[in-house]
Amino acid sequence: MSIASVRFVDSSEGWAVGSEAASNAAKGTMRGVLVHTRDGGQSWDRVELQGEEPSFDRVQFTDRANGWLVGRKNIYRTEDGGKNWQVVLTIQIRNP
Repeated sequence: MSIASVRFVDSSEGWAVGSEAASNAAKGTMRGVLVHTRDGGQSWDRVELQGEEPSFDRVQFTDRANGWLVGRKNIYRTEDGGKNWQVVLTIQIRNP
């Protein structure tokens, strides 16, 4: 797993994002990873999101409830401390 961004809300609760090789997929295929800790980083739990993201680039919380997650395809928002994430913007990359 490759970590791209780590943010702590306080001394115990934090979030990290990045990517890892996707299992059961073509060689070189990546998938985004979001993990959460409540014990200052001693242990991390994976948070599953619906949809396909090759990677997550950044996570940021303004307080314990409100956060943002930037992926390669979408930008997500949570208003309940990361229990639910909604797509608020789909990123469309144009080829020249």
